[in-house]
Amino acid sequence: MPVWLGWARLAIGLAQGFGLYLIKDLKDHPHNALESGLWVTLWFVPVLIIGSLGALRWLTLAVWATVAALIAFGFAYYDIARLGDAPRQIYGPQVIYLIVPAVLFIGHHLVAAGDEARRWIAPYERYFDLGWRHGAQVLLAVLFTGVFWLMLWLGAALFDLINLHFLRDLLQKEWFAFPAICGAFAAAIHLTDLRSGLVRGARGLGLVLLSWLLPAMTLIAGAFILALPFTGLEPLWATRAATAILLSAAGALVVLINAAYQDGEHEPGLIRHWSARVAAVLLTPLAVLAAYALYLRIAQYGLTPDRVYAFAVLVVGLCYAAAYTIGAFWPRWLKTLEIGNVVAAFVVIGVALLLFTPIADPARLSVDNQLARLRAGITRPDQFDVAFLRFDGAVYGQRALEQLRADRSTDTARQLGARAQRVTALDNQWEARDETIGAPMRVTMYPQGTQTPSGFIDSAPYSVASMCARVDCDGFLVDVTNDGRNELIVGSGVFFVFTQDEGHWRQIGSVQISGDQIEAMRAGHVRAAPAQISDLMFGEDRVPVRPDDR
Repeated sequence: MPVWLGWARLAIGLAQGFGLYLIKDLKDHPHNALESGLWVTLWFVPVLIIGSLGALRWLTLAVWATVAALIAFGFAYYDIARLGDAPRQIYGPQVIYLIVPAVLFIGHHLVAAGDEARRWIAPYERYFDLGWRHGAQVLLAVLFTGVFWLMLWLGAALFDLINLHFLRDLLQKEWFAFPAICGAFAAAIHLTDLRSGLVRGARGLGLVLLSWLLPAMTLIAGAFILALPFTGLEPLWATRAATAILLSAAGALVVLINAAYQDGEHEPGLIRHWSARVAAVLLTPLAVLAAYALYLRIAQYGLTPDRVYAFAVLVVGLCYAAAYTIGAFWPRWLKTLEIGNVVAAFVVIGVALLLFTPIADPARLSVDNQLARLRAGITRPDQFDVAFLRFDGAVYGQRALEQLRADRSTDTARQLGARAQRVTALDNQWEARDETIGAPMRVTMYPQGTQTPSGFIDSAPYSVASMCARVDCDGFLVDVTNDGRNELIVGSGVFFVFTQDEGHWRQIGSVQISGDQIEAMRAGHVRAAPAQISDLMFGEDRVPVRPDDR
């Protein structure tokens, strides 16, 4: 292996880290599609280049790196650009960070095996060897990088013991952290290449261990299928997660079957041989059950982006199920598994390309389906989820909201338009899911006859408005700041204190009040008292002193 290769890989890793640092402010501009595209591209494409140096021909590497960059950038760019004015979902896993590495990993091994064999479709053993070896390399490189980073923090802790904090401060600098992490990962990839025999040995050991899990998983899946006639399907549907669980079980069987099959040159022992055959047959009922469960959910509630993604995974699963089931009865042990794996690889890439274009955009398909159900009367107007259009429908949902707001043809349409108008003004999907949105606040002011301060009802924050729409709240006017003006104390059990500044109400505190104290407040027996212990001031920093109740 040439000396320059290690230095080139390290340089690419460091450059990747510096590039990520330069666009790190992506988190402050979540709707910037250009930055999102660059961010995702810089995370994944350099890893392909690092692994491909010295393995692919230069022309193949140049073409494949360009195609991979276009895929990563295009997927990430579209994922943000399609949002329009819709709020970005910042909680939960981002699908882009699952699909892009999967597509690039699969595509890379289709290209690498074909380049090595000088054929468009390589022999199956080349796909197996490269795919599983590089998977083991990536796993080892991730572990190495994690241990490297932990080692640096341990060093920082040691220096902290003698009041030297330079290393801790350095590790917290993003201009150092990004290049250090990416450089360590690149070094790990090179080191595992230098010891490829050890990597193959680790891969072989891992495959053997996984293959011995196959009999147990086959027994579990088989017992599950056999138990269904006695339990019925209702308990399965009642979980509301049947599709995900069934597809996960099928995916586990696929991995374990491949661990036993490997490159197909050597059959395992009798137990694993027949476990693989039985498991291959079980894939079909699992996939069919998953398809039926998904069909029931879509028929009942319509499409959502999650169900579109589930359907995409189901399409891939059915490809595996068909090929593996045929292989279970094939004279040569599971031979059609090889065809199924290669076909499924191309299907994954094709499905991903469709999902990240308007052709099969999950948001577009879901919005169109939900609107069609509304027009057909399947979904009643009062049950129609306008919040879905706002927070899950991307630009297609925004257009649908505009149509709903503009439709004044009937009383029902006007009511639906009013709901759409209220949801459009919200920026939080949890607020939108609250059934109290738009419901009036129920606040009784004390002493009796006191009016709720002007402007508070219209400007109350979501937390208070939602609480006082669910339960009856009490309101009191008390000068708690001793400035000659009354503050508003409102709530139920937990009370919030609001003050008015230049016509705007803002919360300045909260207080827990017991039942007897609430009755005393209702009777007017409450007054504000100065704090017994003053706060401490350190320049402009205020530190409260908490009284000791003992």
